[in-house]
Amino acid sequence: MKAYNDPRQIQLRRCEYNLANSGVALIAFGVWELLRAVFYMILQDVDVTVFIGPQEVNRLVAELGDTAFFLMKAVFLFVIVFFLLINLLLRWVIGRAAVKDAQGKKKSPVYIAAAALLGVGLFIPYIRILIGAANEVTESTALMNKISSSVFIDLTSGFILLLLVIYAIRTRRLRKQLKEATDVLLGDDEIFGQSEMI
Repeated sequence: MKAYNDPRQIQLRRCEYNLANSGVALIAFGVWELLRAVFYMILQDVDVTVFIGPQEVNRLVAELGDTAFFLMKAVFLFVIVFFLLINLLLRWVIGRAAVKDAQGKKKSPVYIAAAALLGVGLFIPYIRILIGAANEVTESTALMNKISSSVFIDLTSGFILLLLVIYAIRTRRLRKQLKEATDVLLGDDEIFGQSEMI
């Protein structure tokens, strides 16, 4: 049997196609999340009490005054945007690596581990909410109400990352199996050629 007739070639092409699509989808979701957050901050007043608690906000306003508090709030929003840009950059690097890997270009497996870690990181806020201490129940409930609209996006992003990791691993495994099968066939052809010469 010839290596190019191996059914694993079809599986490999399918995995490469799905891996490339997962990489593109990951980048697209990163851009969408950034734009969504920016438009949300432009169109609505961000309630910082969700993050630091209403009592802490009242204390800061009393100590710093309204002007200083608004400046602190601006810095807080800048930090949010900064981390969103870091998130987008990470998704871009992982997505591009996945696309290049799907195209057959040699890429380090580090991007697969990074994708897995990013997927785990998506659910850390929800895990914190579910297992929050009793004295944080009120804050956790407020935080959950604030981010409930993002659950669908995070679940979808997590699913894309899961698919990316699965297809990346399967792609590398199939390539290794096909390379081994090709090496065996080449070895058999060499032995057959030598026997004909004899």
